[in-house]
Amino acid sequence: MALAAAIFLLNCGGGGDSNGGNSTPSNNSQSSPAWEKTVVKAVNAGGLLTPYVKATFDGNGKVHIAYLSNGPRYANDLRYHVNHLVWDTANVVINLEETLAPDPPQPADPSDQGLDNCTFLTMALDSTGQPVIVYQGGTLNACGKPWQSDVMFGAKENSQWSEYIGGKGYVVRNPVFTDGLAGIHASTAVDGDGAVHICYQFYYEGCDRTVRIFPDLFYVKRAANDFASTQIIEETVDEANTYPTFGTGIQNSMGYHCKILLGQDGQPVIFFYGQMADGTKGLRMARKINDQWQCEWVATINQNQRISSISPALKQDSTFAVAYYLEKEGIYGNQIEEGALHFAYQDNGQWLTELVDDGSICGNHCSLSLDSSGAPAIAYYDERAYTTYRNLQDLKFARKTASGWQTETVASQGNIGLYNSIWFDGSNKAHIVSYDQSLAEIVLFAEETR
Repeated sequence: MALAAAIFLLNCGGGGDSNGGNSTPSNNSQSSPAWEKTVVKAVNAGGLLTPYVKATFDGNGKVHIAYLSNGPRYANDLRYHVNHLVWDTANVVINLEETLAPDPPQPADPSDQGLDNCTFLTMALDSTGQPVIVYQGGTLNACGKPWQSDVMFGAKENSQWSEYIGGKGYVVRNPVFTDGLAGIHASTAVDGDGAVHICYQFYYEGCDRTVRIFPDLFYVKRAANDFASTQIIEETVDEANTYPTFGTGIQNSMGYHCKILLGQDGQPVIFFYGQMADGTKGLRMARKINDQWQCEWVATINQNQRISSISPALKQDSTFAVAYYLEKEGIYGNQIEEGALHFAYQDNGQWLTELVDDGSICGNHCSLSLDSSGAPAIAYYDERAYTTYRNLQDLKFARKTASGWQTETVASQGNIGLYNSIWFDGSNKAHIVSYDQSLAEIVLFAEETR
């Protein structure tokens, strides 16, 4: 099945208490050592397009990067492309660059907005180093905005890209409109057998857009030999929104900024931001044990706070750690009054949280990685100063040492530090792929030997 990867663009946008306890280590800002910067690719990302750059290192000197770019315009119908490239770190060159599919045909009716926007893009590599790219697409929603309502994934097989359905958001309580809006937030992982694991937020059911304030978190597993099957088992991960009779039920709000990874046992683990019906909200972890989802709080937060970025990692001892960006809304609308980068980890069955950086409004677009010794490091966006509300728009890096979290500015020219991906190479040197919005460039930073 050919991959229909060029989609209509419509307005595609681009601390708390914990159960275990809190610790606040030293947070010493240092002058940055030299970071080697390389421009990987200039992106055609004008207008309202959000490129959603995602990079993954294959461990053999190759970096896979997925991103969105502008496609053709038909009257008011602006489409985008899903792209994949491979960066060769040894030779400092792109050795593969491809669009997942050619442009779709021009609509017969120029006013026909039969395709829609993407609200996310993410990627993972399988055991052979082949990418799986997940994004929004598929069929149109039954009513309301003409959104494509499915979670789709592209997989490369025999040098050809094919498109498959990841999740549809089936509606069981409405016999007329059975296809809800799946997507908004999503993440993916691929296991050793080639099965694709996807978590995603089921945003709303059918035409009932009022329930978009009570989204669910869904999970699907697509077996490697069964990608084309339309029989999709969608599992509700956290407490479901249930409506046994009119006017009754449970209304939780789950799945924001969800991120999935696989534990040492190969079972999925999902981190996400959610709010319970009783008003309790914060960062949650869901883990599948004996075919049952078990959920717990990582950190609960105050009512005027929200979590806007999450990045988990599997530690060497099979426990988990997670970096997250905690915002505080001001009293006037959605203006962000405070924003800080936090880190949480498991210790003797409890979650402990640490403040990493609150020297400015910073921490969005965070990406967490562990070096060979297990020490965490985070790449993140430094948005603006508190005192003057002066825009900073810098890429920052934090590393945990014996004396606490050490932070530094990696790059400060222009608006840089969005859609970060961080990893360590075999020499324990940090690498960061980031996006420079000022120049619409994908850039790579390599840490100099310290």
